[in-house]
Amino acid sequence: MASGKLKRPPRLDLNPSAADRWMTCTASPGFILANADKLPPDDGTAFSKEGTTAHEVAAAYLQDREPNPANCPTPIDADMEWHGWTYADYVRGLRKKGSTLLVEQKLPLWYMPERNCIVDATVINPQGLHQIDFKYGEGVPVHPEKNLQEVIYVKNVVEKHMGPLGHEFPIFLHIYQPRGRSASDSPFHVWETTWGEIQKLARTVASNAGAIRDAAEGRMSYKKLVFAPSEKACQWCPAKGFCSARQATLTQDIKALSVITPTLPLASTISIEQVASIVRHKDQLAKWLNDVEAYALQFMKAGGKIPGFKHARGHQKPRFGGIAIAQNAIEKGLPLGRFPGVKQRHAEHVG
Repeated sequence: MASGKLKRPPRLDLNPSAADRWMTCTASPGFILANADKLPPDDGTAFSKEGTTAHEVAAAYLQDREPNPANCPTPIDADMEWHGWTYADYVRGLRKKGSTLLVEQKLPLWYMPERNCIVDATVINPQGLHQIDFKYGEGVPVHPEKNLQEVIYVKNVVEKHMGPLGHEFPIFLHIYQPRGRSASDSPFHVWETTWGEIQKLARTVASNAGAIRDAAEGRMSYKKLVFAPSEKACQWCPAKGFCSARQATLTQDIKALSVITPTLPLASTISIEQVASIVRHKDQLAKWLNDVEAYALQFMKAGGKIPGFKHARGHQKPRFGGIAIAQNAIEKGLPLGRFPGVKQRHAEHVG
């Protein structure tokens, strides 16, 4: 008998975190499922594992407990400790008298009850609901306005923990992203809306999710679903490297494609029309090349071989310095002992 960890059969992916994709590119969940054999095992990237650990640290601070090692696939570092503590401080600051705090709640998805989602944090005040999503990733900031992932979470929480709400009941969607590009300005962004607006957005989610499920289960033709490649929809799609719809969008009307060969021609040897086409579409060509590279990495991660190439891990990004952490911790009255990597010598540098 073969040994090793059993793999879960591929399933239709309607996760809230991917809602921006499948709400516009409705054919993508079925396409991903049909091409599951072309995707590498979903063992998690170094970044996703780091995010899982950071979430556990943040939840531990909110619940006044120690992080559970079973929920930490990577070592806990000083960055995670500091950002987790500031996140918890931010969430607690939203509470009013008589409030309820929900942390890392596992709830069935209202549009797919056999699946679950985990909601980072919710503050239910008598006169308003605050939904907070902790994003540990660096780079492009995530915005809360009409954020479908948070819309899904809010409806889940309301259905499970609250009674009927008035149309104008205040809802606040928060994104807490301490390492995003805009974090120097503010680590959090908030969208103030109403339960009525959340319901309106949720009805659209329910409609699209229902159509995708109907097609997957044979109750509707896949032809009624659409491929709708876009920067936002394709950004995290696992199948973008071999999606013909995305390729066609990126390369449409590029006459220069006919001259791309293993030996690229000099600009002086092609027609001026081809030069103009290359310049006009250089961004699309770069994205297409990035897609090809991403697919090659997926292929090699899954065990495939590409002559002349090998899969290598990326280098680690620089971390938040010990002196800066010590200074912030001392200012907040936080014990230095909770921060791995912060030494007494760091505290001595704080004037």
